[in-house]
Amino acid sequence: MAQPVEGGKGYTYADYLTWDDGRRWEIIDGVAYEKIEGPSVASDMTPAPGRYHQSIVTNLIREIGIYLKGKPGRVFSAPFDVRLSESGNMIVVQPDLSIFCSDKNLDEKGATGAPDWVIEILSPYTSVYDLTTKFRLYQRNFVKEYWVVEPAKKTITAFILEDNKFGEGNRFMERQQIHSFIFPDLKIDLQEIFAK
Repeated sequence: MAQPVEGGKGYTYADYLTWDDGRRWEIIDGVAYEKIEGPSVASDMTPAPGRYHQSIVTNLIREIGIYLKGKPGRVFSAPFDVRLSESGNMIVVQPDLSIFCSDKNLDEKGATGAPDWVIEILSPYTSVYDLTTKFRLYQRNFVKEYWVVEPAKKTITAFILEDNKFGEGNRFMERQQIHSFIFPDLKIDLQEIFAK
């Protein structure tokens, strides 16, 4: 059984299903990316996301989950496989949060199509990847809304898909309230999200 190599090319979803090295991987355009949240360590396990990262994830899930209660939408946190097909290639990513307006793309393994809304929480190890590679991937797969959370700055930048492209993005600060484009009546107090 072949093990993935960071940056290795030509990987498929079939390869992905055989990887059992205890690490979290994503495949975009046949290239393997290890989902690293913290500095690499000499072990067989990828470091878990830090406490503050997880606190932000928990706070967002709580706010979005309460809003979606009784509605058809669903929110999932990583690890949750989002499988996308482009030109016959299978792409697998694990967004920090994936929000779906319906169950049509969901199956027992995760999702077989793009979420309506994706939230990624930046770290020093993922920021370039999230702001370039994943940004382009989400855009070309018609994710309607993409939020990028910057814990160090306590900001969220919301990108909205317009004419098949993400706009410039609106940045919201810790003392502001943010609302979702796809759920306009969902308003989130950012002080609650960034509370330690």
